[in-house]
Amino acid sequence: MPGHSAGSIAIHVPLVDAVFVGDGLTTRHVTTGVTGPQPAPFTDEPARALESLDVLLPTNATWVLPGHGAPWSGGVAAAVDAVRQSADTSSRSQRSEIFIPYRILTSLLSVEECPRNSL
Repeated sequence: MPGHSAGSIAIHVPLVDAVFVGDGLTTRHVTTGVTGPQPAPFTDEPARALESLDVLLPTNATWVLPGHGAPWSGGVAAAVDAVRQSADTSSRSQRSEIFIPYRILTSLLSVEECPRNSL
């Protein structure tokens, strides 16, 4: 599972229709408590980690067993789709969180009021 961290792997066990994904994805965010399939936090290369999820799809496993969070019984394809949607939503949210404070700051302070090197 390239992208999360060096040496990350997934293990498919057809006998029990499951794939162990380690930190390839999570079903409970370790810092926010948000549940459901989503990208694992603290990932070295987020874009590469999302691409790596493609290797899970051919397993067609019903059970997805992450390193953090509850087992997911909705199937690997649904889990991967949910992770990608969550990543897209999270990425837009993070951009707006950065933009809004800057906009508030610039509306509160004019250039004349700020010393030249204060920002």
